[in-house]
Amino acid sequence: MKLVIVIACVALPASATAAPRTHDGLYLQLSIGAGYQRAHAPDAELGAGLGGFTVPVQIALGYSVLPGLALGAALVADTTLVPQLRGLSSNARTTELNGGALAIADYYPWREHGLHVQLGVGWGRVDVIGGALDDYPSARGLLVGTAVGYDFWVSPEWSIGVVARALLGVMRTNDASYTMVQPALLASFTYN
Repeated sequence: MKLVIVIACVALPASATAAPRTHDGLYLQLSIGAGYQRAHAPDAELGAGLGGFTVPVQIALGYSVLPGLALGAALVADTTLVPQLRGLSSNARTTELNGGALAIADYYPWREHGLHVQLGVGWGRVDVIGGALDDYPSARGLLVGTAVGYDFWVSPEWSIGVVARALLGVMRTNDASYTMVQPALLASFTYN
């Protein structure tokens, strides 16, 4: 049995390592930035909704299955510390938290260069906490995202860039459905 393992190790080619300054191999992207969120419930009384400036964070992990194409998963989170509330009664300070998990594809048309396009689809959730809204139900639903960005190499495997991202969510509570839109500009730190 040991002989078979030794022969297999010698006969099989060594696994290819990622070439320096090319988008291939392991993919890890950490992003943080500034954005805006608007959630609107057209079927709710008075067109209830909320919005405000957000601090978006994204962590993505995957692998390049083809040259320049990384597939993986991303966790996204946005926090609005002082959301503007419409059609919702609350005198206390509130915080809006939302997050999601997405399956993503990040494509670099020229894998040695930094231009890339990212698409994602997954599941998201919006929570409003604080004051009278603590009892307000969480909204959950489909989350779709797209982004375009450009990276600049800072080492053989690391790049730093800027990403313009937009998320669209179709969320539901027991009482209403919400449409959520989140444009954001993020700084990205990518290992690939």
